[in-house]
Amino acid sequence: MLITENMLHSWQACQDDYAWFLRRFPAGAEIQTVLDALCEERIVDAALWLRNKVGLQDTVYEADALVGRKHFVAAGSIRISTRIEIDGYLVVGGSIEAGGSIEAG
Repeated sequence: MLITENMLHSWQACQDDYAWFLRRFPAGAEIQTVLDALCEERIVDAALWLRNKVGLQDTVYEADALVGRKHFVAAGSIRISTRIEIDGYLVVGGSIEAGGSIEAG
């Protein structure tokens, strides 16, 4: 799902998050790209707000491992081949599949 300036305006995003989005993604960006950037910059409250606005997406984030991140938010499901190790929030809209251990928080 492509997130655009118009969408954030219609959803009445707060001024700071709206300005951040315009600086980072002036042409818009896919939902997971935006969520990853928000989590990377530790703006997790905005990531959670955005995930709630877009609702459950019929997408699957796939990776070998999910480690070394402070937070991870996805609008769909995630499928990780080995382990998941997140220091803070691990929030997904769908299911979580991992081939190894899951540690969060």
